Amino acid sequence: MKLRCVTNSIRIRVRKSDLAILKSKGEVVDSVHFGGSQLLVFGLRMTEEISEVQAIFSDGKFVVLLTKVVGNRFIS
Repeated sequence: MKLRCVTNSIRIRVRKSDLAILKSKGEVVDSVHFGGSQLLVFGLRMTEEISEVQAIFSDGKFVVLLTKVVGNRFIS
């Protein structure tokens, strides 16, 4: 996965292998180490607990939550 940040926007680019993991596990995660113990974790997660796509950033973790319907569109 690649994380790209440009002028108040964030893009997550995924490879086919990332989509295979998302399909089988419901989540794909990657991270960037900034030295020492500083770490940025980012990923995609499919869930049935939401009705629309959401992005959450908390405790150094950035996760995009996808509804199953939206997630399955990416995988198909």
